[in-house]
Amino acid sequence: MLTSPPRGPYARKPLPLVKFTHETLDNATLYDATQQLSLNKQMADKLGLTPRTVSSSQCMVTPGISGLSNGDTLQGLWQNGLQCAVGDNTWAYLKNTNNVHQMLYTTQATSGFANFAILPRWAAEIYFNCSTVAQNVALYHGIYPSITDYTIDAILARESTRVLSNVLALRKDPLSLVMRWVEAVLHKVTACVTWPVRSLKLDDLQQLFKLREQRDNCNLLYRLAVSTATNKVTAITVTSLPGTTSGCSAPLTVGAGATITGGVADTTDAAAPLYRVALAAGRTATSLDWKPTSDSKTISVLLDTC
Repeated sequence: MLTSPPRGPYARKPLPLVKFTHETLDNATLYDATQQLSLNKQMADKLGLTPRTVSSSQCMVTPGISGLSNGDTLQGLWQNGLQCAVGDNTWAYLKNTNNVHQMLYTTQATSGFANFAILPRWAAEIYFNCSTVAQNVALYHGIYPSITDYTIDAILARESTRVLSNVLALRKDPLSLVMRWVEAVLHKVTACVTWPVRSLKLDDLQQLFKLREQRDNCNLLYRLAVSTATNKVTAITVTSLPGTTSGCSAPLTVGAGATITGGVADTTDAAAPLYRVALAAGRTATSLDWKPTSDSKTISVLLDTC
């Protein structure tokens, strides 16, 4: 929900602008989709939302995850600058069955429009068409008729357990933003791991998925050189194996206190800095000198999943 500055009769309370009121796009024509998107863009411009750093202009959530098999809708989105929309992992036709860490791209045969990206997304049991706790609990019991006595707290506890397995599997699929749901999930996750938590807008998530595509297409091989005298890692070689069609930015996560010359560091997480090594297709980077701290007894290496 976005809130505009109070004006006129709403001077004493916020005016909510809720996206859930939009019409579904499953049967929309090109004209319908273009009108809805172009008016949304005009409204965002008028309200000063477009230039904000949290605004996404290339990826969106369609109403009810609709229109993703409608060629007219996809063409309308594309003509308005959108290249991707989130899907729903509970629907098989919106998932990349070859690689769960990659986006699905539409084809002319399946969707009537080619190369539109479907970003994988986890649905939550906090429903967009419910306004109150009582409505959500009632709908939950309707979906799961064998469960008749769950409270909202019981639903959130079950949700946090379900979501934990996906988080621990290092999936980047976006999740719900409903605050009570987020708090329950974070409480569960942080009880198990101390990983940093980042909230990214859809445009940035799309770029992360594209980086993963490049990494997978690069067919990477990592080799460590270990000193026989100290049993410590002294150098790293990263190779893009022959037969690959494109280069990539090869990720490498090192332990705290160690640095690598030859890679670009992302120190978002100081305990496990991430280095990215530029590689052309089929080439090798050999000048990656490992420099552990003088008091380090052991060094660990993680091949990053992003």
